[in-house]
Amino acid sequence: MLNRTRRFLSTSLLTTLLLGSGTALATEPQVQPQPQAGPYVYGEAAVAAQNGATYVVMQRHQEQWLGAIYQPNAEFDCFVGQMQAQQLALRIQDPATTETFTHTLAMAPQPPIASQTGRATTPQLVGFAQLNQLTEQDHQLLTICQQRLDDSTKSPKQL
Repeated sequence: MLNRTRRFLSTSLLTTLLLGSGTALATEPQVQPQPQAGPYVYGEAAVAAQNGATYVVMQRHQEQWLGAIYQPNAEFDCFVGQMQAQQLALRIQDPATTETFTHTLAMAPQPPIASQTGRATTPQLVGFAQLNQLTEQDHQLLTICQQRLDDSTKSPKQL
């Protein structure tokens, strides 16, 4: 009886170690999920249009992210960015001086998915709440930034 109990416990322990807490080992490669195209809007405040709060509105444009960082009733900056490991690397150009600078926004890690193709996810910016709807200003900023990007491909002076 004692031997059966030991054998059962060692088999249970081995099964737990191999499989984890009830989940099977993945046999497919782990693929980082790809964010959906958007558009997305995030705010330091959990509601839109709060004076003094910073907002980020963005959408995927081909293999890049295009968007704006702004505060309501203030100036804004357009950016083009690349999703990297746990960050969004931005390239921002000041339209007045044409000076370009870089900035990164931290992203919450996305769990890898056991799949050949991955699955679309929603990017989560650290320190920002995702808002459910874009405002009219958000739509206007995306349009302006898209026009600047289109113009920059013709004349690389502005983004």
